[in-house]
Amino acid sequence: MNMQTEQHVIDGVTYTFRQANFMAARTAAMSLLGILKGGVKSTGAKPEVDIGAMLENLGSPQIQSVEQFILGTLEVKNENGQIVLLKNVDASNEHFNKHRSHYYALMFKGVQFHFMDFLPAWAVSKANTKLQEVKAQLDATDQPMSIG
Repeated sequence: MNMQTEQHVIDGVTYTFRQANFMAARTAAMSLLGILKGGVKSTGAKPEVDIGAMLENLGSPQIQSVEQFILGTLEVKNENGQIVLLKNVDASNEHFNKHRSHYYALMFKGVQFHFMDFLPAWAVSKANTKLQEVKAQLDATDQPMSIG
């Protein structure tokens, strides 16, 4: 089976997303939909993103399952060329203690990589727009984020 990959380099660290099996991705996508419920509202031409509602979900079991899913499909080659397995909690803590600003960028990229193909083509554009609006609002609140 030929699985799709997507690579991003941030500050000399190479992150490679690997496509997950359908059922695992579908389960994580359903958790993600639960998180978005109430956080994104369409009241006309421009969708409204309620950052407060979204942030309330950060500690929820749903976001933790999406986070675990994304980290479990991510291969990291650090600046020393060593492979880091982020599905290992200790390795993940050590890596993100050093590269904190990479975390949210990777979560956004992971959501786009793993879940956009579940949507019909017309919806992908809208979903990408909403994700970029969330990113812009997070950037405006001085949250560290760097997408490479």
